[in-house]
Amino acid sequence: LTVKVDPNGDGLTAPRHYTATSPPGAKYLQCTTKKVAGGVVSTYMHETLKVGDTVKLTPPYGVFTLDDAAPTAVLLSAGIGVTPMINFARALGGKVALAVHVDKSAKAHALKGEFESLLGKKKLLCKYTDGGKR
Repeated sequence: LTVKVDPNGDGLTAPRHYTATSPPGAKYLQCTTKKVAGGVVSTYMHETLKVGDTVKLTPPYGVFTLDDAAPTAVLLSAGIGVTPMINFARALGGKVALAVHVDKSAKAHALKGEFESLLGKKKLLCKYTDGGKR
């Protein structure tokens, strides 16, 4: 989904695209935003927005679908690209044989605890680059 906010209060919106991370069928809409050092929008969302504030939303851009007919699945992600995988893991449940994720550090790994709860630690393989460059 696209979130539009006005971080500088000057009427100019700054659209950003996010993956919905609320569970399928939930009565709320959630997206996961990684705070980026020096990022105007992510910093605004983390430090200024609070529950009850209003933001503008527009429909998602592009198509990213799941083949739920597959008998098993391996989920692969890196960095904040992990966000679509959380709902794939929810939807596939026991069909997930393994989820592999690469990130800078365990601290930077978004949604790690949720993956561990959904899949168990044995089905989650994480590789951390210790903050190194790509």
